[in-house]
Amino acid sequence: MKTITTEMFFDYLESLDLFRWKIVENENGMEAIIGQGTKPNLENFTQVQRQKDGTFWVRLSNSDYFNNSITKGFFN
Repeated sequence: MKTITTEMFFDYLESLDLFRWKIVENENGMEAIIGQGTKPNLENFTQVQRQKDGTFWVRLSNSDYFNNSITKGFFN
């Protein structure tokens, strides 16, 4: 299976016009904090949560990188 890097995840967020404050890679996938001025679409991530400060936390799990219904083939 192809390995996804933080740079590739950065490019994915950029392709969705999302301004990101922080990207974190963990054993289950990638997470990011998205700025207040941009709202992520739940359909493009495994999880999306709005934070108290108005930013969004988004997560894309390892198993969803190649899920075309979520990433629309971005990582293929």
